[in-house]
Amino acid sequence: MTAKQYPTVSIRALSKLTGLDRDYILRRIEGVQPAAHQRGHPVYRLTDVLPPLTRPAATPEGDEVDPGLLNPTDRRAWYDSELKRRQLQTRDRELIPVDEVQSTVARAFSAIAQHLLSLPDTLERKTGMTGEAAEVVETIVHESMNTLADDLASLDTGAPADYAAAREWLLRGLS
Repeated sequence: MTAKQYPTVSIRALSKLTGLDRDYILRRIEGVQPAAHQRGHPVYRLTDVLPPLTRPAATPEGDEVDPGLLNPTDRRAWYDSELKRRQLQTRDRELIPVDEVQSTVARAFSAIAQHLLSLPDTLERKTGMTGEAAEVVETIVHESMNTLADDLASLDTGAPADYAAAREWLLRGLS
């Protein structure tokens, strides 16, 4: 039997057969060309409309499910599964809470800053550098740390950049 010999069906008949809402069916078969028109209404070949109705709602590339295209029951199931997936990722440490990331990064930058600030004293002690040269190195380190604080504050975090708070945060770990 060829595709042209398969029966045609209207949206209303498809709705009765499947129990799905007509608007939902129309959204799912968008882009499918009608096989003909009967009494002014489009009719579709079953072979053309069954694949889009039976596969999960997805993007055209087929990569991700679009919950907006799902019927309410499937949409709720999808969101429930996404919630469970995130809970599992959090438990397995694939997702880390923002507060934990921020405190870890803060400790790391504080440790780096402390080592950088001790650099002039270490150079003076271990290499016999003069006090004036150590002060120049200290000034350069402070300028570099201020630039770093400005750069960190301007990272796109979704919040407006607060340069003064970033500089204070960086230098707070140094005292």
